[in-house]
Amino acid sequence: MTNALKTLVSEEKKYAQVARESANQIWMAGLGAVPTAKDGSVKLFEELVVAGKEVEDKGRKIAEAKALEVSNKATQTWGKVEGVLQDRVSRALLSLGVPSKSSMADLSKRIDDLNKSIGELVKKSAKAA
Repeated sequence: MTNALKTLVSEEKKYAQVARESANQIWMAGLGAVPTAKDGSVKLFEELVVAGKEVEDKGRKIAEAKALEVSNKATQTWGKVEGVLQDRVSRALLSLGVPSKSSMADLSKRIDDLNKSIGELVKKSAKAA
């Protein structure tokens, strides 16, 4: 695993831990709010619900932003890895004597040109005979 990929995995674990801790704190606040609300403070309970929704919205936005950031980094890393692999495979094939795609295209064009020339020569010799 490359260092960049290890760093991405490490960052993902940190963000997951922060998200779990935040969710646990929200859960605990909710649990603590229930007895307080039962003691006659309905208004406080409603305020806690509103505050909880705000915290949840902020947390969701932060988590989505971090997930997008990690996803973009992973995509960039995969692109780099893919480029390196393609380069190495191309060099290995070349060292084994396997012709490249452009070499094969050039060869195919030359064969087509030769076929046309032969066809013209055959027509000329048929007319001369």
